[in-house]
Amino acid sequence: MSWSQRIKREAVLLDAQLRDSRHTQPWDRALKAIPPGAENAGREPEVRRIVARWHGTVLTVLGLRGPSVHFRHALCLACGQRTVYGRADDDRPRAWCVNDGCEDGDTGEPARYEGRRLYLLTANRTA
Repeated sequence: MSWSQRIKREAVLLDAQLRDSRHTQPWDRALKAIPPGAENAGREPEVRRIVARWHGTVLTVLGLRGPSVHFRHALCLACGQRTVYGRADDDRPRAWCVNDGCEDGDTGEPARYEGRRLYLLTANRTA
């Protein structure tokens, strides 16, 4: 299955799940229904991360952004797991934790590292 078909399929399934329905609708209608569905289901942060991942996939496949890299020697400062990925763009280097159970004390969402906070990861390396 191609990346675009996978995203369309995931959107259709997510929409049905948010509506708590066994019935699906066409992918274009499902995409439009996801934001209000997430709001009604109280799952906005989770759905925002899913849609951001789809967006990142599209940008990477189209060559508009380089792929992310697993920082296998860095532990997440919030959850302590080796689940940190990052991208070293010239204009904005950043990293993030992909562990769904991770909660940053400031935001309640998985940790993100930018600016000065990004460099804290280098002091938190494991062998």
